[in-house]
Amino acid sequence: MGRRTIGESLEHYFGFLYHKVHEMFGFDVRSIALFRMLVAAVVLGDLIQRAADLKAHYTDAGVMPRSLVLEKYSSPYYFPVHMINGTIYFQTLIFLIHGAFTLSMFVGYYTRLCTFAVWFLTLSIQEHNPVVGHAGDVYFRCMLFYGIFLPLGGCYSVDSAYFDDGCSSVHAKRQANNAERKWWQLPARNLTSHYRHVSFATVAVLVQMALMYIISWYHKTGDEWRVTHTATWYALQLDYFSTFVAKFLLNFPELLKFLTWAVAYWELYGPYFYVVPFFTDYFRLFAALGYMALHIGFGMCLRLGTFAWITIFAQSICFPTWMWEAIFYRIRTRERLNLRVHFNTNSGFSEYLALTLKTFFLLPETRVTPIAEADKDRERETTKPWETNNGKPWDNTNNGYRDDHHQDVSVVTHSPQQTHQTHYVSEGNDDRTYSYGGHSSPSPAYGYTAPSSTPSPTVMPNEWLVTVDTYGHRSVNLRALGVVCYHSPLLWWVPYVTAHLPAKASFTNSATIATRFLHAVTAYLPASQQHAGAKAPLHVRRRVAPRPRLYPSIWTVLSNMLMLFVAIFIVSWNFSNIGIQYHLPYSTNWVGVLLRVDQSWNMFSPHPPKAHWWYVIEARLDDDSHMEIFKNEGLWKWEGNQPFNFDKPEPLYKTFGNHRWYKFFENGYNGRDAEAIRLSFGRYMCREWNARHSGPKMLHTFTVHFVIQQQNEDGTRSPYNHSPLWNHMCYDKPK
Repeated sequence: MGRRTIGESLEHYFGFLYHKVHEMFGFDVRSIALFRMLVAAVVLGDLIQRAADLKAHYTDAGVMPRSLVLEKYSSPYYFPVHMINGTIYFQTLIFLIHGAFTLSMFVGYYTRLCTFAVWFLTLSIQEHNPVVGHAGDVYFRCMLFYGIFLPLGGCYSVDSAYFDDGCSSVHAKRQANNAERKWWQLPARNLTSHYRHVSFATVAVLVQMALMYIISWYHKTGDEWRVTHTATWYALQLDYFSTFVAKFLLNFPELLKFLTWAVAYWELYGPYFYVVPFFTDYFRLFAALGYMALHIGFGMCLRLGTFAWITIFAQSICFPTWMWEAIFYRIRTRERLNLRVHFNTNSGFSEYLALTLKTFFLLPETRVTPIAEADKDRERETTKPWETNNGKPWDNTNNGYRDDHHQDVSVVTHSPQQTHQTHYVSEGNDDRTYSYGGHSSPSPAYGYTAPSSTPSPTVMPNEWLVTVDTYGHRSVNLRALGVVCYHSPLLWWVPYVTAHLPAKASFTNSATIATRFLHAVTAYLPASQQHAGAKAPLHVRRRVAPRPRLYPSIWTVLSNMLMLFVAIFIVSWNFSNIGIQYHLPYSTNWVGVLLRVDQSWNMFSPHPPKAHWWYVIEARLDDDSHMEIFKNEGLWKWEGNQPFNFDKPEPLYKTFGNHRWYKFFENGYNGRDAEAIRLSFGRYMCREWNARHSGPKMLHTFTVHFVIQQQNEDGTRSPYNHSPLWNHMCYDKPK
């Protein structure tokens, strides 16, 4: 074996460095796609939760009118579009637009534009009512911002949907591997490296995730965290936050001490596993699963709102390439790889349906071609790209596939002499399955076994979906859709559910009518009748994925420069929060406020709260009757309680409504200089109560009492103390 030349040695070592940088600081594009979907799901869930209090929290008729926000919480660096109009109609419109952009981001349609819109509208809704915010809001607005500069739409998205291959940009890289490489364009260490994306945006995400935990540990300076390890015990005692799981764990104080120690030191040392230079993928997955388990535990024990969800889902971006390859190895069966799906090129419905199925629900290697190729496939089955190699199947990802049901895993082939050509069968029956080549097999997906003697009909152009499975069964329309679902790793359950519907026949007839209607109304005009500027059919526009750029674009260069600065900036910002002097000048802080990457991770610091608090609202009605209107969800049912006392409401968390209302009271109503908020809340209470009650039952005056009870280390609680917080008169009685 000859010695390497200097050039070969340099290429080898730089290639190793290139691979290691991608491994340590990059993410798999499939993980990025999953991250996109999960973050969009969190945003959508947050919108739905906020919409429940749309009038109370986001209109001028609620507790935070625009005048109050401008007076106390405005900034020249905020641009909340929700402040344009304070009516419920306008806020509903903005919420709907926000939701539409979020759904578009979820499916990856104009991904970068929609991610920017979702980030901007998320900032707007948080700036419109900042007092209901919490650390989870800070975390996912930061993740949305970094997502603008990540290839969120690079895989499993509408933007990456092409008929030639799934995850188009990735597979295009794989196919072009080393084809036009110059000496200075370093090759990947292996083909799977093409699934990795590395940029300063990925670095910023890693830095952000690490900082949240490390800085949180630095804030936990109380003895409860560092010495006695009783912080978890105190946290689980909190009446509003604790769940039934927390109440059960309180029976094991020694276990809670261990959990306190584990949480604290996992926050400090866990982030280093993200970038271990050896066995990086394994250590990163270990860190991701560890933090997911941490936040799942938090979510099971404490009511934390969206904080638990976003911190769990954000870890999905750390799933390594080998994990995805292992998953695909398990789901690459012979039946799935040999499935062929054919669409009608004269129908927009057929094209869009086929491309959607291929992009989101089938294996990337699945062949999806026009119906005209259905018969041609049988003539070239001996040279199929997924054909066996030395007796074992293979595919272009170099990972092969499994077959759990057959000892002989070679692909079933049919010679042209085995096929039969017959007349077209009438379209009256919309769920047909045919067999050709003398093969037959049970088909649990659609409950039909095609006899081996059934000839294969020629598929006519008015069919909107055709499938041919590994046994040679050809199905059309609804039956073909059932076959696709059965072979899909994600939709395999659909045929079983539809087969057991109570009104199966009615459902099938309705589906048949609907699909035929869509097939008919989306049919393309003949070429002779189309005008010169007509848009090309989808299968022409989305036939082949564009080749990846050999050189970075201006956007890539500028975005990486920005993300490098942001990564440095958030490190500097967090250092300044814990008193480390090595940080950027304070004159640069406006950047963090403008981009809303300003952050503070002092949750349950320096020690968990040791007090339980609630309100008692003492009310006088127009007829001078006396009642309490906070307990038993009185603020949400608008009903009074008798008798009046200062006892703690049970259950406490229902009395506060939800975590947004709890944060409103904690951050706003209980805060310093909160007279304006208390006045606004008082007016809101008067309007809402008196809109539901009239005459002698109208609310005349009320007093808000703040009640607090200290938690003792021995498990007992001190007697509660109460003090009046606010007096309010709704109207003057006539003398």
